[in-house]
Amino acid sequence: MRPKIVIITLLLGVGALVLIGVLHEKLGKPLAENPVAGSGGVPAELTNTPTVELAKPEVSPIQPEVKLAVTNVIATTTDEDHAAQKEKDLEAISAVLVSGDDAGGLFAIASRLENVDDEVRTAAREAAVHLGDTNIIPYLNSALEHLKDPREKVAIMDAITYLQLPSASDNSVTNGAEAQPLDLNALGVKPARQVKPR
Repeated sequence: MRPKIVIITLLLGVGALVLIGVLHEKLGKPLAENPVAGSGGVPAELTNTPTVELAKPEVSPIQPEVKLAVTNVIATTTDEDHAAQKEKDLEAISAVLVSGDDAGGLFAIASRLENVDDEVRTAAREAAVHLGDTNIIPYLNSALEHLKDPREKVAIMDAITYLQLPSASDNSVTNGAEAQPLDLNALGVKPARQVKPR
């Protein structure tokens, strides 16, 4: 490369850098305040007019605006919460009875046999009897052990006894024919002595 081209290139680069520096300095300076009116471009220090200092407004640091979170939570009392939970439990029990879902319904009823509310416990016990599923008997026995009220214990024992009774479906044979009554004479049972009326 020729030395003239190298020197010209270097000079152009230095000139461009100087130009950029000058432009940056001019554009980076804040705008000067306007001279006082009537001074004709003469700086304010050289004029006879009294200088009036303008009061600078106080600038306070910018405080971020605090916005409260909006929620849809409604404050309730414990009595209202208790009543709402009671209503929810009663609806769950009635939903089991309406749907007839034995698998999920059994647990839904069993979990409410020892509820804090006596009305829910009563509804669960009656629903257990209504379903007639003997798989709930262990849950009834567990509730029988944990409850303190003797009337409720008697009601649960009655429910267990009812569920343990043989039903009409237990007397039928699996092929659909009805079972024949047992012949007591064939088993060697002697008939009871009949008493004649006087």
